[in-house]
Amino acid sequence: MKAVQVHHGHRNAASRPAAWNAFAALMGLYLLALLAVLPIAAARPSQGPSRLAAFGVDALVGLFLGALASWLGLRLGGRVGLGAPLLRARPGTPPGWTWLLPAVCIGLGFGAFAAVSLWALQALSLLPGDLWSEAQRAPWKGILVSVSAAIKEEILLRFGLMTLLVWIFARLTPRESAGPGAVWAGNIVAALLFGAAHLPAAASVTTLTAAVVAVALVFNAIAGVTFGWLYWRRGILAAIVAHFSADIVLQVLFPLVVGASASDAKSGG
Repeated sequence: MKAVQVHHGHRNAASRPAAWNAFAALMGLYLLALLAVLPIAAARPSQGPSRLAAFGVDALVGLFLGALASWLGLRLGGRVGLGAPLLRARPGTPPGWTWLLPAVCIGLGFGAFAAVSLWALQALSLLPGDLWSEAQRAPWKGILVSVSAAIKEEILLRFGLMTLLVWIFARLTPRESAGPGAVWAGNIVAALLFGAAHLPAAASVTTLTAAVVAVALVFNAIAGVTFGWLYWRRGILAAIVAHFSADIVLQVLFPLVVGASASDAKSGG
């Protein structure tokens, strides 16, 4: 693949309105992600003023991080062949949606692979039996969690962090070009951090044994590399859609199957 030369000059002024439109769209998506989990927080018992204040502080911090990641992605993405082509399209330009079905299929496929693999590891007693306890909740909660995680994590870790890493790796090359090596290096590092970022969530569901840590790191890193590849090849919206599709399987569909199987086993016993 042809390397993308890293540019140091200012962007053309004609591209600034498109960049601002893209920034507004990304922040709108990020705000949607923050608001998506509000019904879940409101449904929890013992919601005092301090808990609501903490949620507000977290939301403000999240908006700042989302704005920073969006700015980095828009500022540096075009220099290294990454970005949000659909969001940056000029008004009147027909949108290209050829990426949508492949992104959905890749996400559903990975979600199914991960779910079956986790179920098999659990059946072999390599993972604890309470792995799906948190996921076995009302489906609407799983849907909201999937929306929030897909948008926030892709904007932060792919659009912001991965873009920054690729730009840094490209600057380290002799020609300062973002070839496949720089892109894959940034993708893998961001994916490893993506996996590590999921350890607190795993700890909230089950005990962090060595097996749980290894599985959380490996499966989330594979997911991160997959979403990063989609971001590189098709843009950030493709990564978000694939992430959402995978989470729908893991957070909604498969837990429903596991819950139904558990209910049948109890009734049969």
